[in-house]
Amino acid sequence: MSSFDHYIEKILDRVECEKDEREDMREEIRCHLMLAMEEYREQGYTKQEAVQRAIADFGVEEAIGEGLQRSLFPYRKEFLTCIGVGTIVYSASGYLYQLLAYGSAHPIWLTVSVLIGTCLVLAGMYPAYLADRKIVLGSMLALTCFCAVFGFTVVAGAEAWYVRILYVLGWFLAVFSLLMIFLTAIKGVGTGQESPEERKARIVIHVFNLANGIAVFACAAILAYAGLVFGGVSPFLLIPFSIVLFWAVSYWTQYRMRTRRIAVSYLFGSFSLMLTGGIVYMFSGTFR
Repeated sequence: MSSFDHYIEKILDRVECEKDEREDMREEIRCHLMLAMEEYREQGYTKQEAVQRAIADFGVEEAIGEGLQRSLFPYRKEFLTCIGVGTIVYSASGYLYQLLAYGSAHPIWLTVSVLIGTCLVLAGMYPAYLADRKIVLGSMLALTCFCAVFGFTVVAGAEAWYVRILYVLGWFLAVFSLLMIFLTAIKGVGTGQESPEERKARIVIHVFNLANGIAVFACAAILAYAGLVFGGVSPFLLIPFSIVLFWAVSYWTQYRMRTRRIAVSYLFGSFSLMLTGGIVYMFSGTFR
């Protein structure tokens, strides 16, 4: 790998974008570097000296990469870092509260939350590793939302002032996780080849599923908490997991089918809505 290629890759390591966008950036940066190198060669510098001066003139890799990322997705790094750190603090605080207040806590929730929070921080620092992997990032954010909602059940009923802070932090994590899922899903999608009907369908699918996801995650978290309280770690926990999985698969199917068979896409949307309606009806009957 040449010095230019190595330098360009370091820049693009800080950028999350589609493959076509990445190739365009790579060629544009290489073109600028080659022109600068040729100018220095004309001034009498050796090839190696010209390469080094061209790179030095262009700037520091990290700063340029972060600048490009900010132009593509403003404040992405800050959002992911805040959500990741917030998830770690939220779960650790909730775990300690539960341990001190009740003498026992849920280590699985803590482990998953800390792991997801760490991954989100790393995703903010090195966005290129999740480029073209929106499903992976979206899944991590969905798990963050689930962990945040589950945390509400951990501190439910407590009236201490610091518990209210945990409630606020939990809502922050849930809302911003859903917002980041939406922004991540629509980023880089919708080129000039997309028709107005396809664009409308895409937006409707995102808004519908994110709104539906709030109810799904809330119900799944309550079921998971009830299962842990009354049965511990048991096969019952597969039920809330299956609910979230069905929502995710339905969301993915709707999105994939929007440009092929829009009727199938909306059909899966109706299935997802019926699932949520059934769960809400079940809960309303339980607490009536």
